[in-house]
Amino acid sequence: RDLHLSIRRQRQMCIRDSHLPGVPSAENVASQGLDLTGMQMAQLEKIEELTLRGIAQHKTIISQEARIDRLEALVERLVENR
Repeated sequence: RDLHLSIRRQRQMCIRDSHLPGVPSAENVASQGLDLTGMQMAQLEKIEELTLRGIAQHKTIISQEARIDRLEALVERLVENR
C-alpha cells in the first residue's frame, strides 16, 4: 500500500520543498543544469507511481461499489419487511 511514498507524505514534501520528491527543484536546475537522462528517469518513475495509484484506486472503487450495492439491497429488504 506504500507506493513509494504515501500521498500525504508527498504532499508535505511538495509544500516544504516546492517540487516533487525525486525531481530536481527549479533552483537546482538553474544552478547545476539539467540532466536530461536523470529527468526522464524521474518522469518515468512518477508515471509508474501514478499508474500504480490509479490501479489501486480503481480496485478500491470496484470494492466500494460492490459494498454499496450490498448495502442498498439490505436497506431495500429492511424497508420491505417493516
